[in-house]
Amino acid sequence: MIKIGNVKAGRVRIYKFNSFKALTKKENDIRNDKDKGNDYLLEEIAKNESIRSIDRKYLYYKDKEGKVIAVNHKKNTVIVEGVNIITKHTKPSVANQNGGIIHQEAPIAISNVMYSLKGKATRIGFKMDGDKKVRYAKATGEVID
Repeated sequence: MIKIGNVKAGRVRIYKFNSFKALTKKENDIRNDKDKGNDYLLEEIAKNESIRSIDRKYLYYKDKEGKVIAVNHKKNTVIVEGVNIITKHTKPSVANQNGGIIHQEAPIAISNVMYSLKGKATRIGFKMDGDKKVRYAKATGEVID
């Protein structure tokens, strides 16, 4: 252990030797993969696809089906039609001269939605069809693209 700082002023910082350890290339790659988040989920769900909400946080929206309006790759979120509706109070402006209360969809985490195939939620996998990478439904094995 290393103690750095003024003990009387109460500004002592204690460092463990392990925190100074240099990471190996493999450990660094693992740490970087964790920082990326759920990027693999973003290529599974695309715009204008039918999805089903599996979010338990808001029980009102659980098992609701809708169409994807937008996908935000940086924040790992999607905006789904008819799911997670919020009320927004707006002032009168040039674009909206009356102002008032507007109901609009808010983004939800990509991990809280599943692809909907024939009304049932299913996971999506990838496989090679010849020399092409295609998506398929893991429940039925049916090719989506």
